[in-house]
Order: sequence, then structure tokens, then C-alpha cells
Amino acid sequence: MLRNGFTRSVRLRNPEGLNLHAASVLSQRARQFPCVMRVWYKDRWADAKSIWDLLTLVAEPDSALILEAEGPKSKKLLNPLPTSSKTNLKCEPAVRASTCPGEYPPPARS
Repeated sequence: MLRNGFTRSVRLRNPEGLNLHAASVLSQRARQFPCVMRVWYKDRWADAKSIWDLLTLVAEPDSALILEAEGPKSKKLLNPLPTSSKTNLKCEPAVRASTCPGEYPPPARS
């Protein structure tokens, strides 16, 4: 888990889950910034700059995702996120990682 950045909780409202189009939109957004961005689903995380890495999460419709960003312009990366009808993300405001509750998954990669 990234400790010095920002996090944001999102609900994946896309009826197809985190499909190729939604992963592409997130990945394109992440690659616009020089910071690290991870997407957590259950106990696994993916590099948000990699479409294929995002697809390995196999996030189901209406699932909760946690987005983390750390580095230059990390808060700007998370605010605002693209919310097209294809991604269908319902977002909570980004907050500093150190102020978030301890509901995050352990920092292990499956």
C-alpha cells in the first residue's frame, strides 16, 4: 500500500465489470501523470498504467475498488477521474493515504 499519496474509493457500476474499455480509460488517465497509481480489488492490486494488469483483477460489476496514487500530481490524477458511461465509476473524494481507515488489503501481490 502506498503511504504518502492519496486514495480514492470507487464503485464499479459498469454492468460488465472492469472490462477492456474501462481498463483502457483508467490506464490512459494514469499514464498522463508522472506518479505511481495502483488499483486494489479485494486483496490484489494492479498497476493502473497497464491495461493488461488491470484486467487480471477480474473486478465484477458493482464491486468496490480502491485507487492509490503517489508522487507528483497524485491528487490531480485522482480528482477528477473519467466517469464516462463506459467506465461507470461512482467516486468518493480523494484523501491522503495516511488519513484513511485501516480497511485496505495487505500489501501483497497475488
